[in-house]
Amino acid sequence: MRVRNGKRTDSVAALESRSGGPKTLGVVRVLPLAGQAYDQIIRAIVSLEIPPGERIIIEQLAAFLNVSRTPVREALPRLVGDGLLEALPNGLLRVALITEEYVREIHQTRAGLEAIAAFLATPRIPENVLADLEQRFRSIEPEISRNEFAGHFEADAVFHETIMRQCGNGYLVRVLGGLHNHVHRIRNFSRMRPGAHVLASHSEHLEVLQALKAREARQAKNLIEAHVLAAGERLSTLIAAGRR
Repeated sequence: MRVRNGKRTDSVAALESRSGGPKTLGVVRVLPLAGQAYDQIIRAIVSLEIPPGERIIIEQLAAFLNVSRTPVREALPRLVGDGLLEALPNGLLRVALITEEYVREIHQTRAGLEAIAAFLATPRIPENVLADLEQRFRSIEPEISRNEFAGHFEADAVFHETIMRQCGNGYLVRVLGGLHNHVHRIRNFSRMRPGAHVLASHSEHLEVLQALKAREARQAKNLIEAHVLAAGERLSTLIAAGRR
């Protein structure tokens, strides 16, 4: 985040672009200001409007959010704890980079947890929910054949969220929920890089869905674990290729 000729740039400008200016995004004083600041900043990070690697300057964020520096300062350690901000050696903060290691570790963590969720959810998911998922996937196939992938990413989010919500284990739901912001940030990153990896994910979704429909819990568990790991490796490969 920098100031040029009296104008706010980088993360502040990115935040303002969401609603046309700072007035529409100023914090509404209903909830505690630190929580408001946290929510506004985290949404911008997850949506990539504040991009990976962007420096965070408390004074500029406070001015933009129309709060004092105190609630912003209180919000930032939470984001560091969440792993969405990282401390630099000079004491500054920046938005966590999206690297091969980051993507791989998030997907490795997801894979084991979602495998358990799929195993538990298989006998529990109602037939009409499975039918809705299948219809959603089938309806986007014409788009995918035209290399249009917006529908895929929406279906992807619904699919994984449904399995989590249907597992019947509240503790597991909460643990997976702790990965929510990372998963959606990576999904938004992937959305900007469509290609063959999307086609592979779509095919893997259908395989998992068939196992769920057949009530084959162990197969669903193995398939979704393999899918999440493979998706992480595919995206890690894209990131590595982008640096060459």
